[in-house]
Amino acid sequence: ALLTGNTLCVVDQETQKSPDLLIDYMEKHQVTHLHATPSYLENMPDLTRCQSLKRIISGGEKFSPALLRYQSLVINEYGPTETTVTSIQYSLSQLNSQTMTIPIGKPIQNTRVYVLDTNDQPVPIGVSGELYISGVGLARGYLNLPKLNETYFIDNPFNTNQSSHDYSRLYKTGDVVKWLPDGNIQYIGRNDKQVKIRGYRIELAEIEHSLLTKPDIKQVCVVAYVDGSSESLENTTKEELHLNQSQVLVAYYVSQNKIPVDELELYLSEFLPIYMIPKSFIWMQSLPLTSNGKVNYRALPAPEYDLRDQYVAPTNSMETKLCEIFQDLLKIERVGIEDDFFRIGGDSILSIQLTARIKSIGLECSVKDIFDRRTIKNLTRQFNYQKPKIAIDAEQGLLEGTFDLLPIQSWFFEQARLQFFSNHQHWNQSFLIKVPLLNEDKLSEAINRLAL
Repeated sequence: ALLTGNTLCVVDQETQKSPDLLIDYMEKHQVTHLHATPSYLENMPDLTRCQSLKRIISGGEKFSPALLRYQSLVINEYGPTETTVTSIQYSLSQLNSQTMTIPIGKPIQNTRVYVLDTNDQPVPIGVSGELYISGVGLARGYLNLPKLNETYFIDNPFNTNQSSHDYSRLYKTGDVVKWLPDGNIQYIGRNDKQVKIRGYRIELAEIEHSLLTKPDIKQVCVVAYVDGSSESLENTTKEELHLNQSQVLVAYYVSQNKIPVDELELYLSEFLPIYMIPKSFIWMQSLPLTSNGKVNYRALPAPEYDLRDQYVAPTNSMETKLCEIFQDLLKIERVGIEDDFFRIGGDSILSIQLTARIKSIGLECSVKDIFDRRTIKNLTRQFNYQKPKIAIDAEQGLLEGTFDLLPIQSWFFEQARLQFFSNHQHWNQSFLIKVPLLNEDKLSEAINRLAL
């Protein structure tokens, strides 16, 4: 603003937090350009009320389709601080009916970008890779942090003009992107937002993107909820997430009305495998933001598992016992007979433990039964049709004394008595072996050594 002879307006925090005050401020000062994060803009009323507004610049987070209402005004801006904030941009006015997602755009002047695989080789169009940036805006590095500089500021092997120092280095952003056929770049997510849950590698951004395609949903934030605590990805390292096996996926979404969990699960199942469908969906009127307008992960509420609104109590001793097993295994105070095992915190690993506990009370149950029946009510119906087990009291101690011949033994001695066998004493010792000519001395020596 200052370099082009305009006025820079810095809004105080009180005005930032009040949409009406902000609109009044913009109208009073005839603001033409507004710079704010997508999360902040999504919570704002209709900004077009400000007649002087010509452009909205937004970045710092994944873009939301909810901002399409400002399509003619918005520029989607991408760039880390290490590359002087803006490296790539895209005007939403370019969008058409064929565009499925909002890209981050193309590099600005004096900037080159590369999408590389894990071997630092360029990937083809449509294949995801990590984004690297080079150009005049690239910082010298981090002050007094040589190890970080070695990791994130590297030599550019693709710089063919060795005399040009502007593109001699690359910055490793840690962002996963892919080239689109029209030359724009689509942002996918952070590579450190990839988590591993029960052996599956999961991109949280992919789940967020799928939920955002549902017309009713305005904002989404998906986290891997760790170890029954409120720690999220913002407070947990990638290594810790990969080692921790007690994570569950939790989706926080903003919409006008609360959406039934069944509907959300069914919608996601069209795009994602079952292991990527969140265990808990939490409806919020708005996502909490930090002072700089980004999602405040620490302020997200603890997940709530989907217990049915109408608690259905057990009706017999079997259902009561099964409810106790569910409650103890899932650490839930009360479970009804119509509560879905997988919606109230169960997973494939816990289903194995559940079958073992059910078998301990004398009922036959497999992991497949848990997946097929899912509720105590349905499991009880299956158990009621099971035939009662016949208890066999088998003697396991040492047996002593005499007993009669077995049938096969009686038959053998009867055949011998009738002289059907000329040499019945060799019945189970006679063998006929055909071998080539052998050296009897060597054969005898070999047998003697084996015997000794």
